[in-house]
Amino acid sequence: MALREIKSDIADSIWKLVKDPGEAVPQDESIMLLESMNKQIQVVTDADDTVKELSVKDGEPIPEGHVVASIET
Repeated sequence: MALREIKSDIADSIWKLVKDPGEAVPQDESIMLLESMNKQIQVVTDADDTVKELSVKDGEPIPEGHVVASIET
């Protein structure tokens, strides 16, 4: 299994964490929702993965390029 980091593409804030560490995430399912300019943006996986670590909290502002989660593929 490979460990992969997921980074934010833009500066925004964490609106809602959908999955917890250790939880399986099927392909194209949300791990969390980001909020930018009153729009919710899904953070999804591109394969069947498992959330290894979440490095953010609900409501936390994050800069562009910030690691928001680590997943195992």
